Amino acid sequence: MTIGSFQRNLHLNYVYMFLLSLRFDAAFWVIFLRSRGFSFAAIGLLETVFHLSSFISEVPTGFLADRLGRKASLAFGSLAGALSAALMLLVRNELVIAVAFCFSALSYTFPSGAHDALVYDTCLGHQKERDFTRIAGNLNAIWLAGASVAALAGGWVAELALGWLYVLNILMNLTAVIVIWFIQEAREDGTPADGGGEVRLAQKPGMVNGPPL
Repeated sequence: MTIGSFQRNLHLNYVYMFLLSLRFDAAFWVIFLRSRGFSFAAIGLLETVFHLSSFISEVPTGFLADRLGRKASLAFGSLAGALSAALMLLVRNELVIAVAFCFSALSYTFPSGAHDALVYDTCLGHQKERDFTRIAGNLNAIWLAGASVAALAGGWVAELALGWLYVLNILMNLTAVIVIWFIQEAREDGTPADGGGEVRLAQKPGMVNGPPL
């Protein structure tokens, strides 16, 4: 991997992390469900579904990342996030909303074991392992900055229409899939996969599982 391709890959990972952090409904999903007529008890049950789904899917999604590749794991996570947001936006049935929360959990667990590994393998391929801690810190900072932007922007959008929060979530997740396509994935020894291939993402220090954001 050349210096140019290393920098390109790194910048794409930064862009991906920023997009991943843009969960515009993070501070407003309870308000949204209340506006749809859900009781607090039902909302608490849905959050329980989310956390149980996260717990149950953590190991299987890690296994799939090892089998299918890290880029695939990242893409599945973003697609799960888009599907979750679409169901939240379009459906009012409680059982379907519970399924949406399951997909939201998958949007966390699919990338949770893939991104750091992808970034580390990229560093390994360019003998820059010592830079990994600094890069991981940058990624965490980007996550926090993006989450702050999403909270501020989400408040403004929520004033207009709560449903637009989920439209934005769909757009950000689909954009993330496009970015993932251009990321090069390296094997665990740092050599490119498939002639320049794929990347793997692992959990960011700031990626704490929470309700469907």
